[in-house]
Amino acid sequence: MDTVTGQKVLLILNKIANDPDVYARFAYEWLPLGSSSGVQRFRVKVSQEFVLKPLIDDRHHYKLLDVDDKEARIGLPTGEMYTVKPDPRRSAEK
Repeated sequence: MDTVTGQKVLLILNKIANDPDVYARFAYEWLPLGSSSGVQRFRVKVSQEFVLKPLIDDRHHYKLLDVDDKEARIGLPTGEMYTVKPDPRRSAEK
């Protein structure tokens, strides 16, 4: 049972289930050519694919695999997994 909504939840044995309303917030810093700053802020839902500038094409898709209070796990275009931890400089932005 969902303890927040009170709705019954059906779980299937050996099948991964994610909360459909779990998101991660990212602040991706990069410097566009000729610019002194560049921050891409975005929200990603668990299991959703996303792209990062400047490589926005079919070969450079990332996927948010899992997120909790301490880290986010991202699937890289190479098939590897990368773990992102919160930036302590941005802790006030929560």
